[in-house]
Amino acid sequence: MKSSDTQIALEIAKKFFNSKNILIKHIGRGSNNKNFLAISKEKEIVIKLSLPHKEYKAYQNYLKEKWCIEKSREVGIPGPSVLDVSKSQGRAYMIETFVSGKNGKKLKSKLNLYYKLGKYTKLIHSVKVSGFGENLTNLKRGVFTGSWQKYVNYNIKSLKNNDKLIKLKVLTQKQSKKVKEIFNNIKKEKYTFGLNHGDISVWNTLVEKSGKVNLLDWGSAEVHIIPHYDFTHILRCKIETHRPSNLEFNQFIKGYGMSQKQFGLLKPELIKLMLLISFDKLRWSIDRNPSKINKFIRIAKRMLRVNSI
Repeated sequence: MKSSDTQIALEIAKKFFNSKNILIKHIGRGSNNKNFLAISKEKEIVIKLSLPHKEYKAYQNYLKEKWCIEKSREVGIPGPSVLDVSKSQGRAYMIETFVSGKNGKKLKSKLNLYYKLGKYTKLIHSVKVSGFGENLTNLKRGVFTGSWQKYVNYNIKSLKNNDKLIKLKVLTQKQSKKVKEIFNNIKKEKYTFGLNHGDISVWNTLVEKSGKVNLLDWGSAEVHIIPHYDFTHILRCKIETHRPSNLEFNQFIKGYGMSQKQFGLLKPELIKLMLLISFDKLRWSIDRNPSKINKFIRIAKRMLRVNSI
């Protein structure tokens, strides 16, 4: 009989503590993991258990998360420590120290939190890496095996007469030509690449009673354009949900060490890059995750409007 996720987490905890006297609680679920709190007489730990549909790359992803957490701590970003990455009954898992605190999204005033996130983002971008993309293949040297040129070329070449996105009524032939022109211009630009958190947001923070802000969840981390990529994530959230507010967003920019004038010059580049990212994610969902096609169609159409196409 197949074990339930709670049973698997319990067995992981028993092995870790070398004890049978363990209390296990399901404390949440993300897009990639189920999270459990394991409590023994001595301490509490968090077990992140991969979801079956993410199992094909979950172990490597956890190793990447562990590396990112360790490197971010070296540059001064607080967060849980990784105690183990392994597999149990064919499922990848990661064990972290338990951090007590309030999720940042529950704070009444988030101005200081966004300022901290801006500071943390700047520190993340200082971590030494090479390559491009989300796959970390050399843990010692921080090498990610992807190609920016291949990424852009793929999205340019996909804009053709029989494009699936035209069939899905995401855009017209006329719009496709304008998008291709934008992508070709992006390709010509010279960018700086670095580590990005990939999901920099208040819901990925835990704030302790002392005010210490812990940054969580590095599953979406990748090497991409800096500072652009992390900025596009928080800017897209602002466009879609009106959060962060203008004041909160300004605090994020200030925390990063960027002036309003500098951001004003950067914003047109961000808007164009958001279009490229949205099209790439939509094509990924068509090929790899059909359940998310409608979500990414909505985002891609919104980015067309934002770019006045």
